[in-house]
Amino acid sequence: MQVKWTHSPSGREVYILRGDRSKLPGSEYQNRTALVMDSIALGNLALRIQDIRPSDEGQYVCEFQSNAYSNRTFLELSVGGLGSTPQIHIVGLEPGGIRVRCVSVGWYPAPQLLWRNSQEEILTPDEILETRSEGGLFNISSSIVLQENNHPALSCAVTAVTHKKMSSVLISALNV
Repeated sequence: MQVKWTHSPSGREVYILRGDRSKLPGSEYQNRTALVMDSIALGNLALRIQDIRPSDEGQYVCEFQSNAYSNRTFLELSVGGLGSTPQIHIVGLEPGGIRVRCVSVGWYPAPQLLWRNSQEEILTPDEILETRSEGGLFNISSSIVLQENNHPALSCAVTAVTHKKMSSVLISALNV
């Protein structure tokens, strides 16, 4: 019997179980994979991947071969990383208002950031900066100048796919 798992987009070998029961996880999957064979007599075989990374996303191919039977099946893995709760910081005074920054880290896929006032009106930021960490996760930050005529309540929402995190702040004195 031989079982071989491959990450289809990259061609990387993920895990190989040979007939002599030797197990060979691929180098990028070393110490992160295990073959679950609890129900192999019933035809069930699973690959467990721990410490999921954005680069793990994609299609996997499982090839099973024995003297009496062979089969190939495909599995699609979607990866998502729920980032941190946005942190709102007052940067400082500027002509006409107060600069406020919102920062959130650790998202996958790339998130969207949206500012709103207390009336739920969307505010246009001065800048939005998106960076990517070595591990493939996205970080996002944005700043806006809250002016004297703005509502003093401000919220920053960060959204990726179906996940959303939000923070709000109330700035009590806008006499600049």
